[in-house]
Amino acid sequence: MICNNLFSIFLNQYKKFTYAINQKITKKLEHELRTYEEAMVIAKIIDKLLLGVLYRTQKPSFHSNLHGNFNPIKNKIDNQKIIKVIRELIQPK
Repeated sequence: MICNNLFSIFLNQYKKFTYAINQKITKKLEHELRTYEEAMVIAKIIDKLLLGVLYRTQKPSFHSNLHGNFNPIKNKIDNQKIIKVIRELIQPK
């Protein structure tokens, strides 16, 4: 019982301390920056750790860049065809 009370007191003090430290070293970003250059300038100037979205861009996923619209789940290639292609690739010519 005493251990639980001591632990609870310690935990409460730790939470207060952590919150106070976080308030001193972090700053919430009010709005999302429009360009990458703006984001880099702000990231270098501010002496506190920024919380929030610094810069966002829309890019296609890695898979769509690599394969385009090919869907490997729907368009599954037969294992025998894969083995045949691999054998053709490793055969000396």
